Amino acid sequence: MNFHHTLPEPSGSRAFICALTIALGYFVGGFVPLLPYFFVGPHEAFLALRWSIATMVVALFVFGYVKTCFVAGWKGARCIRRGVSGGVQMVLVGGIAAGSAMGLVKGFQLLASQSSDGKDG
Repeated sequence: MNFHHTLPEPSGSRAFICALTIALGYFVGGFVPLLPYFFVGPHEAFLALRWSIATMVVALFVFGYVKTCFVAGWKGARCIRRGVSGGVQMVLVGGIAAGSAMGLVKGFQLLASQSSDGKDG
């Protein structure tokens, strides 16, 4: 590190803190979309899905806004516009990722149903 980047060696406790931060981020990021399912009955899964999508849109927008303002600065109308733009970009990227995942699941379900239909006949 010192020779290549002219940076001092990181402390040994930094690795543990980084691992804990990443694990906590994955836990919260995976738990937030599941929250609506705790508050609906077993026959209201589509209602929970809509609330889950709405929750994630808000969470992605807030994350994108805060991330952009953290990098670009917190003062001025220009920073607010940048923050809103960053929030919208995060919602779009997250929506595309979620839509792609849903599309893959549907595609695999279709393949599985076609292969099981072929075995019966």
